[in-house]
Amino acid sequence: MENVFLTTYQLKECQVKDVKSLVTKCNKYDKTNISCPINEEDSIYFLKYIGEALASFLCLYYYGDNEYECIAFTDPELRNRRYFSFIFRYAVNYIKKNSEDIYIIFNLPHKNKTTAELLKRFGAKLDTAEIEMSLGLKSYIPSDNVQYGIILNNSLSDFEEYKIKYKGKNIGEFKLLVYKKGVYLNGFEIYEGYRAKGHGCESIKALMSLTKKRDREYISLQVNSDNVAAVKLYEKVGFKVDNIIDVYRLKVEKNS
Repeated sequence: MENVFLTTYQLKECQVKDVKSLVTKCNKYDKTNISCPINEEDSIYFLKYIGEALASFLCLYYYGDNEYECIAFTDPELRNRRYFSFIFRYAVNYIKKNSEDIYIIFNLPHKNKTTAELLKRFGAKLDTAEIEMSLGLKSYIPSDNVQYGIILNNSLSDFEEYKIKYKGKNIGEFKLLVYKKGVYLNGFEIYEGYRAKGHGCESIKALMSLTKKRDREYISLQVNSDNVAAVKLYEKVGFKVDNIIDVYRLKVEKNS
């Protein structure tokens, strides 16, 4: 293959190997930890080969409601050659010919001004910002508040669902993705009627104790920058900001 674009809804075994190798190389070079969904239902994959080498890869990962997240990687040795521009333009033209109107979502590190300017030229608009935060637990000593309970409500293949109890009453809920060394907190909520009474702080402390007892070293999460109350709550219990992600949206309309 001299200079080839490939489009597929299902990656072949050799392509999966190429993609994983490229993702690993990019993460090592950029000092990031970005994952890429492989052969997820309704996702679309675009691959650009130079010779036998995968130079650039783009995945449109289906969110639902005609929304896709764009996840892209370009070989660090082949950057600044407009490969992302080429493969993205190719993907957009494919969508216009073969799909309904969709929105493409881009999660972009706040400092990545070059790509931000490129997305703006394509017509993408800044929608919001997400703050990535984490809390280390290596030196944390668990302390139990018997008035608060963290109860496993449901355990699914991807995550665990929990209810938060205070004096026997359900006052909130959250989900956990459990990793080898830590957990990812998602959907943390204190129910209306129990807010602004200190329950959020105490519930997070109960989660910290639970996580420590499971021999996990950290809790990570992502929160919208507009949710000022949540950001302050997490900072109050010790969470630190790791990164800020700017979220861009681009509407792609099908050719008439």
